[in-house]
Formats: sequence, structure tokens, C-alpha cells
Amino acid sequence: SVIILVEKEHPLFQIRNSRIDQLISLLSVKMSMWLTTTSLMRPSIPDWLEDLCQRLADNDSTLTTIEMSRQRIDDAASKFLCKALEGNTTVSILIISLFNVVDDGAYALGQIIGSNRSIKKLQFRDLHHPREVTTLFDAVGRNETVEEFSLRHCRLCEKSAQSLGFLVQHHRSIEELRLVDTFLGTNAMVPLTDALKVNQSVKRLFIVNSDLGPSDANLLASRLSHNAILKELHLCENNLGDEGVLNLCRGLQKNKSLTTLNLRSNDIGSKGALALETLIERQKSIK
Repeated sequence: SVIILVEKEHPLFQIRNSRIDQLISLLSVKMSMWLTTTSLMRPSIPDWLEDLCQRLADNDSTLTTIEMSRQRIDDAASKFLCKALEGNTTVSILIISLFNVVDDGAYALGQIIGSNRSIKKLQFRDLHHPREVTTLFDAVGRNETVEEFSLRHCRLCEKSAQSLGFLVQHHRSIEELRLVDTFLGTNAMVPLTDALKVNQSVKRLFIVNSDLGPSDANLLASRLSHNAILKELHLCENNLGDEGVLNLCRGLQKNKSLTTLNLRSNDIGSKGALALETLIERQKSIK
């Protein structure tokens, strides 16, 4: 509502009542437009996220998992979520889509992930831009408690793969690394496999449905030939074929730590099957 105070001596006092009504009506419209514009400028936070953040801020002991793989939040919502996570100690699993998160939202998320000490399982989805990749991977590198790190529906160019390689090479608590439905660009496997060669924590590696070919298998096997940490290797739903399996088996002959090798759905023919059978006979620990 709008209240207009007009002194008796003011000229407006002499205006007929109808003219005053017109003025009030005009001012009301202007005020309504201003309020609407201001409202549109404020970030819109969905009700479900406000409820979630309130529970986070209250350290609700029943809230241990945040699963936002389908809710594509933007920068404003990301910052709102991060503010609620600042003092939270109950959440141990965070799964988040980053499709619409850039710049400030990624930076805020990185600050929280880098300092959080309760999250054990972390999954990024829909991460595509190299700048955000670097920001978030650097944050994971500062986190000392994450044990399972996964990427799903992501795209890693060579620069992004270098950030991932640096993370894998230096991180000491990640025991399970998952790349699922993740596009690995040209030369993207090189920094990752170089890191796995010296990594001392990753025991379970999943690279699933990521278009790996024979050359990728050869590169991976050559780096894992002397790895004494890795226990499980899952390369399902790729394009290894017989050639890739032959390369992999040849390189894994010297590996003594591997217990599980999963190559399901890789278009493996008789030559590849024979190579696998020979490897398993020699390496009694592999199943």
C-alpha cells in the first residue's frame, strides 16, 4: 500500500479528489513494477532445497546422503547449499549434478569440499568445463577424508585429465575411483595412467562405458604392470575387442596384486577369451 501525506498549504491539496485518485493509482503501478523487478533480481531457491538446507544447518542426524543427480542447480542454489554445509557433520555421501554450475557456484562448492571432513563418497555429474574441473579437482585434493570419488556423464579434455591425474597421483585416501559414461578426449588417458603407476591408495578402479579402445588398454596395462595396490579393475562396456584384451593381458602378466578383472561387454572374441584364460591360469589370484 502507498500512503501520501499532503500538507494543507501544499498545491496538491487544491487538486480535486479524482486527480488525487489518479496520482495514487499511478504511484501504485510504479511501486508494483519496482517490487516485481526487485523480486526477479533475487535468486530463486526452490522449496525442496530450502528444506534440505535447513536440515543441513540443524545437523539432522538422519540426513547422511545428499543425492542431487537430477536436480540441476545453478550458481545461486549451489552457494545456498554450500552455506548450509559449512557446519554440517552428518553428510557422508554427496552426489551432485554440475550441469548449470559455473564460476561462483563451482568456487563455493570447492571451498566446502576442500574443508569438509565428513564426506566419504563424492560423485560429480555433468562436469564439462575445464575451469570448473580444475577448481573442483583441486578442492578434492585438499580433502583428506574422501574414500570414493566418481565422475559420471562428464567430459575430460587433455587439460582436465591432467588435473585428474595430479589428483590421483597425490591423494592418499581415495580407495575407489569411478569414471562412468565419461568421455576421455585425445591423450586424456596418459596423465591418468601415469598417476596410477605411482598411486598408493586406489584399490578399485572402474572405467565403464567410456569408449576405451585397444591403445587405451595397452597404456593402462603398461602402467599397472608394477602396481602393487590395485585389487579390482572394471572396464565394462567399452570397445576393447580382442586386440585390447590381448594388450591388457600381456601387460598384466607382471601384476601381483589384482584379484578382480571385469571386462563384460567388450566384444571379446575367441582370441581375447583365450588370452584371458591364459592370464587367469598364470595369475591364480585373478577372478
